Amino acid sequence: MNNQNAPITIPVFKQFLRLLRLYSKAVFNTFDKNLSPNVTVIRMRVNKKRLELDVQPMDAAIEPSIKEFVYTVESQLVKALKSGDEDIIEKIDEDMASTVINNPDFKKKIFFVTDLVDLGDWFTMAFVDIDRDTYNNYYQLSNRNPSAPRSLLSAVSDEFGRDINKFLHQFSREDYSKSLDFASTIHRGSKKLLKILGYAGLWDTTYDKLNKISSLNYEGKAIRGKILFTKKEILNQEGGHPNLDILMTFASRTPLSNYRHVRKLLELSKGNVCLISDSETIYGLGQKRGNYQLEREDLFELEFTNYYTWELSHDNQKLMRVSHEHISLPKAKVAYDSFFYKLKQVFKDLDNAKIRDLYLLVMEAIKYNTGTLLVFSTNAASEAKRLKNQCFQVEPILVSHDVIRSVINIDGAILMDLDGVCHGIGAILDGMATTRGDAARGARYNSAIRYVETISKMDDFSDCVAVVISDDGIIDVISRYTI
Repeated sequence: MNNQNAPITIPVFKQFLRLLRLYSKAVFNTFDKNLSPNVTVIRMRVNKKRLELDVQPMDAAIEPSIKEFVYTVESQLVKALKSGDEDIIEKIDEDMASTVINNPDFKKKIFFVTDLVDLGDWFTMAFVDIDRDTYNNYYQLSNRNPSAPRSLLSAVSDEFGRDINKFLHQFSREDYSKSLDFASTIHRGSKKLLKILGYAGLWDTTYDKLNKISSLNYEGKAIRGKILFTKKEILNQEGGHPNLDILMTFASRTPLSNYRHVRKLLELSKGNVCLISDSETIYGLGQKRGNYQLEREDLFELEFTNYYTWELSHDNQKLMRVSHEHISLPKAKVAYDSFFYKLKQVFKDLDNAKIRDLYLLVMEAIKYNTGTLLVFSTNAASEAKRLKNQCFQVEPILVSHDVIRSVINIDGAILMDLDGVCHGIGAILDGMATTRGDAARGARYNSAIRYVETISKMDDFSDCVAVVISDDGIIDVISRYTI
């Protein structure tokens, strides 16, 4: 094995690239192969006052943003060399790379960038990119709690970024390959995700506690039951959590680490009745009540579904599933980031808070597993009037969660403006025949495609976005940019 000061030969460098590719695919393919991780490694050095750049793999598949970074580096280095500054390479860092690859012109990828590390007489930097749209298709929390991850995928991504950086720094050591362990990366990300529950302890042992509880039978019965998690300060405040009915408070709190006692208490969890926990102890028994405000992000449900199997959810959106220590990521029905991006594409000046309100309406409609079609339009009022013979025109009403639960039961589209005001229900959308439909999908989906395409081709078209919620749980956000 080469020592730190010996040049890295091409065969060993190729080994570095191969191992990094295998590791990247092992991490991200665990969740979704459409994340499509790609690895690019850039090496540079000054040799006899001449700049040498080596990019692997050097082919047409290299991301435009990485090419842009290479051009930027090359131009700066050539300029520096002409001025006699041969130490300029050492001044290139991750911040410079991030500035280039995060250019708004390059939005299709999410990048992980290592440090620039001196390996032999080459300065080396690695880039891994994954598909942004696929990443955004998974449910994520907002950024209300910056100390906790937004999703399992974001938690694992954080660990992945640290691990590839560590791998590059340790590459000159004999045991360099041991620093890449995809199972360890995913496991650490999973443990980190549970910080969203509140108290995690010094060693973040909540994951291990839940896993241990899930492995226990009680009087020969496989484990079943639910725990609702919220923060300790919320449980201790007057009135408690507004969406929790506390049915029974235990005088002596059972630590989550008392596995057998917790397992026994889970026998009390039946139907809507759950154990209540602050992630440190079991507080009592309770159940959900009222309409949970999604943006609170302070009430999470943990369900033990079978032996050694459990699922973590937030407002019916599954965040993580663990079965026999195999960690998986259920696909979101519609992720906020994806919804936000698609509405912002069409309604560029729409206030972010209004997009969030429209998203919450969609999430409320999704809860009831009833196929429906929501159309958000700048001209919802005039469209309801135009379609009055094939819809129920209504007096403008701001759609609350109670209203959305009622109107989704009627066939046809619900016409709303960008303030969430409804102007028509049960609308049969019109539109010209199109080649962009899908015979495998239902009438609701194809109707939305025809309508959006037809509207977008009109001289006086009004921008609109159609959200199709199918009976089978498939969600499509359709605009003139997606058809």
